[in-house]
Amino acid sequence: MKKIYLLLFAFTAFSVNTFAQPTVLQSSLFTTAGNTTPNSSNFRLALTAPSGYFNQVRFLANTGGSFTWAFHQGTTGSPDYSTNWRPYTPADASGAISFGTYIQPAAIVNSARCNTGGGGGTDGNLPTITSGRYYTFNITNNPGACLACVAATSSGGTCNSMQILETSYNPVTINTVSATTPANASNSVLVTATTSAAPSSGEYVYVRYSTSMIFTTSTISQFTFNGSTGTALIPCFAGGTTVYYYVYSSNKTLAAINADVTSYGEYAHDMATLNLNNSGGANYSYTQGSGTNFGGIYSTPSTCYANMGAFVTAL
Repeated sequence: MKKIYLLLFAFTAFSVNTFAQPTVLQSSLFTTAGNTTPNSSNFRLALTAPSGYFNQVRFLANTGGSFTWAFHQGTTGSPDYSTNWRPYTPADASGAISFGTYIQPAAIVNSARCNTGGGGGTDGNLPTITSGRYYTFNITNNPGACLACVAATSSGGTCNSMQILETSYNPVTINTVSATTPANASNSVLVTATTSAAPSSGEYVYVRYSTSMIFTTSTISQFTFNGSTGTALIPCFAGGTTVYYYVYSSNKTLAAINADVTSYGEYAHDMATLNLNNSGGANYSYTQGSGTNFGGIYSTPSTCYANMGAFVTAL
């Protein structure tokens, strides 16, 4: 098995007490001197928690080749293999997998299927790794997944889904998020975000917004950037509506993300995420105004103005 040394990004140790939640990525991609558990060609890396819905880790590869992956519980220093997420059999591990694809256990056997009872399953195979590229591993945080994890031939499997994003750039950090919400106004909201650098070609930034505090349904609007500052619109809602939002980046287009949401549900946003700013997990929010203050930004069609004629009439 080839060995690889890595420069790590977005690495933060944290502790998690929730039952059946992946906290560590183990892979033959990593190697360090003196690391012999479970063998010298594997290394364990703690996942970060960008939100309560998924966990993440990213690395920069300085060599290429074929390698394996698995998730388990515990910490890098005290791994717990009694519950792990990886393919069930060696034949499953060689199944179809690709970067930038939503990997759902009910459909793809080389996926994060839950194994219990002392380290069952086998490490999954990755697509070919390319030296100099960045790899972001996202995995859903479904504490009850092991209780209802089913085989690929069944529908509705609830093992943890995952997605691996490959980029030629180190994703930008989303430093600040703000919104212009004029008082007593039936109009759209302009969201402004600043990033650590101008986004790279093929690096997209979205505001995800919803009237549900837990984003049971949501919509995304793409930012337009001038250097490291970008703006996007959230359309007008009915007066008095509370709107929740946060900002995330992805290497997937708006159309691709929306297609994934249609196929897999709202978790598709999490799995497509490179970086995000969600106000430390609390998300951002505002209450839609209603009135005749016509300052600010407007868009049609929207809840407040179905078309330009409706806006002109109100004005």
